[in-house]
Amino acid sequence: MAGPLVSRMTKEIRMLQNDPPPGVWAAAKGDKLTELEAQLQGPKDTVYEGGLFSLSVDIPARYPFEPPKVKFVTPVYHPNIDPEGRICLDILNMPPKGAWKPSLNLPTILASIGLLLAQPNPDDGLVTDITAEFRHQRQVFDAKARQWTQRHATQAARSEDADAAAAAAAAGAAGAVGCTGGVHRSMSARAATGQQQQQAKQQQQEQHDPQRQAQGLLKTTTAAAAAAGDTAGAAANATGSREKENSQPGLSQGSAASTAKRQEAGVAAEQAETLPAVAEPAPKRSRLALKK
Repeated sequence: MAGPLVSRMTKEIRMLQNDPPPGVWAAAKGDKLTELEAQLQGPKDTVYEGGLFSLSVDIPARYPFEPPKVKFVTPVYHPNIDPEGRICLDILNMPPKGAWKPSLNLPTILASIGLLLAQPNPDDGLVTDITAEFRHQRQVFDAKARQWTQRHATQAARSEDADAAAAAAAAGAAGAVGCTGGVHRSMSARAATGQQQQQAKQQQQEQHDPQRQAQGLLKTTTAAAAAAGDTAGAAANATGSREKENSQPGLSQGSAASTAKRQEAGVAAEQAETLPAVAEPAPKRSRLALKK
């Protein structure tokens, strides 16, 4: 780092520490004078009130003849701030499109960003849909901006983020030095996942391979035909059994009738044999024959 840049950055960092603009805090990251972290308080009576927004400040080697690169680290729902934290502000860009001047300094830049946070500029919007909401659906914009502020820029949100980071770190440490049971469970879970992935891969291959599709269709058709044959055989057997059962009563009735008839005939014959013979009457002679 050149001597003039060191002198300039030392002076401006001292200004930020001793006499910062209202609602602004900034400090160098460690011993690096060209990398700063800053914070802006949400302006009062705005949708950002109650929020604390973090920014990163990178100083180029040609500073102050080139503007610093300033970005929001905290997500902000704003027409002039995109999801990556880039800021659409004229003093952050070189002429002729921008209005940067070597006479500007970091306290002025951070104060201007705080003013932009309080007073968005829809004529130079960076995010089209948010700019349209700010122009034509102000209540919708205000509701979303407040929601983002509560979700990302409040003390509770920062505490939740810190707790989540700590929990993730603890989970990582536990996974590295976990107990044997945990290792076995992890291995089982990985094995099950591997099997599922292998099955899914096989299904995808079958879907994209016509030969495998034909084989699968043939197997399905063969199984269906076998099942249909079994069903038809069972039905035929049941039908034959029913017909046999139905035919047996008829045969029994016919046999009984024949037997009864034979018995009646035998009784009649026996009665005929036991009855006494009856003499036939003598033929009568006519009177004419007697006269002769």
